[in-house]
Amino acid sequence: MEERLERLRGSFARSRERVDAYTLELQRHGLESVEREVSWLKDLIDDERSRHTPTVRRTRDNHEE
Repeated sequence: MEERLERLRGSFARSRERVDAYTLELQRHGLESVEREVSWLKDLIDDERSRHTPTVRRTRDNHEE
């Protein structure tokens, strides 16, 4: 996904001066969508990694998980 994001950023930068306003906005929308997706995936990965740290968590009933 990060490679796709970099390709889109490069494409957006190169075509900014050659396309009409609608096409430019469509490309910007696609770029923003991929940026959100990459951010979401990074958050999921970070969350998953933090769950596997050796800490003791407690439930609402105060029992160990």
